[in-house]
Amino acid sequence: MKNIGFTLVELLIVITIIATLSGIGYAVFGNATRSARDAKRKADLEQIRTALEMFKADNGRYPTNDASSTCVIDPSLGFNAYLASMPIDPKSTVYRYCYHFRTATTYDLCAHLEGVAGNFACGPAAYSCQIGVNSQCTYSVHNP
Repeated sequence: MKNIGFTLVELLIVITIIATLSGIGYAVFGNATRSARDAKRKADLEQIRTALEMFKADNGRYPTNDASSTCVIDPSLGFNAYLASMPIDPKSTVYRYCYHFRTATTYDLCAHLEGVAGNFACGPAAYSCQIGVNSQCTYSVHNP
């Protein structure tokens, strides 16, 4: 009688190969999704910047927020009328976009990118782009 099947060593080799390939695939996929979220953040800030420029063209100034605010983009600022919908961070439960009015002709618009190291302040104070944690922003758009 002839035994048909795989030996334990053959099965362990196949399982090891599959586990290794899965680990590599997960690492590559994780980096790709992080990069995609960062690209969306940059695109969202450009969309908000366009709305701010349209607001300024109509009103002669950028929308003002309280200097003591936490830099959160608030719909009450008025420029959301220039957006089809207010962009939110892809990880909206963790990160947020920050807007800080400096003068009638200047502002800071900031976000936290996952794939970028370093911190800087949004505005004159260290406003946080991370909800509930003092994590400063790593990407900004300024005018000028």
